[in-house]
Amino acid sequence: MRIALLISTEHRESDVTEAAAALRPMPDYLALSDALVRAGYQVALIDRAEAQRTLSPRALALARRAGPDLPQAIVAMRRRREYDCFVCDSEGIGIPLAALLRTRGAPNGVFLIAHRMTARTKQALWRSLRLEKQVAGAFCYADTQLECMRELGFALNRLHRMPFHADHRFYAPSGIPKERMVLSVGQEQRDYASLIAAASSLRCPVRVLASSPWSRFQGRGAPSQLPPNVSFLKRVSYLELRDLYARAAVVAVPVEPVDFQAGITSLLEAMAMATPVVATANPGLREVFADGEAGIWVPPRDQAALATAIDYLLRHPREAAEMGRRGRALIERGMTLDHWVARITRAVLQAP
Repeated sequence: MRIALLISTEHRESDVTEAAAALRPMPDYLALSDALVRAGYQVALIDRAEAQRTLSPRALALARRAGPDLPQAIVAMRRRREYDCFVCDSEGIGIPLAALLRTRGAPNGVFLIAHRMTARTKQALWRSLRLEKQVAGAFCYADTQLECMRELGFALNRLHRMPFHADHRFYAPSGIPKERMVLSVGQEQRDYASLIAAASSLRCPVRVLASSPWSRFQGRGAPSQLPPNVSFLKRVSYLELRDLYARAAVVAVPVEPVDFQAGITSLLEAMAMATPVVATANPGLREVFADGEAGIWVPPRDQAALATAIDYLLRHPREAAEMGRRGRALIERGMTLDHWVARITRAVLQAP
């Protein structure tokens, strides 16, 4: 079988060498590619840079008007005879590719991760073009997205509910003593306004790293005036990020009220580092653990509840440490990078 992996980022060879040297987590698409190659399959990557190299400037500009991921879908469609199936890291790539292949009558199957199929435009396109006939498999990280795919009539034997992952080898407890410090990481739909309001009642530093290699969507950001204990960090290395996770007493994941798994990356990375979390109880997050197991859930945009939960963990370090240990155990039992790779590989190779 010949498989193309379509990724919504740019592949860099430096990522491979840095991951091999334990300077950064292993990119999940590389781990998946390696697993498929070991299974005896031919694998190629189609990233954003490949689309830029392949399409003419005019075609690239026109395609981008319809969406940032359309150029890669066009490249994959043009190369459809070179591959038996396509694996896409989001429906943003998978839906336009499935649509292009269906209009050509191509037999290639498309596998996609359904991050947010609840968006009306995506559902309309899915229904109008009957894309369920082209999509060979869909992976959902949130129950809301799974239910959406069911309502769209997608075959249950091609629908896979699975958790996200953390690179458990890179993000692992280090034994560094915890500091009385709160850390918050990420950009996708973050509610930093609530965190900053909560921080005004906390007697400890609150450090925010508001960046993401994937997200194009921001939530409510920082006001112009910050409490003296709040600082927004500039870009840090993965090693520096891991050190922050290790030293933080609590990792806060405040997210806008959305129906998908925004915030899941930092949530699982913190758990992998055995650091307790305080997070918004949104779909895709709240299914990860029971309240009080690896942290505390709070309602969306509830700055008082956020402050109370963080303060509780700061005042009860032993209980917080136990939550952190349980969080790491949950990662090891089913949310490692290896688990994620195995689930997708199995679904692709055993697809009906």
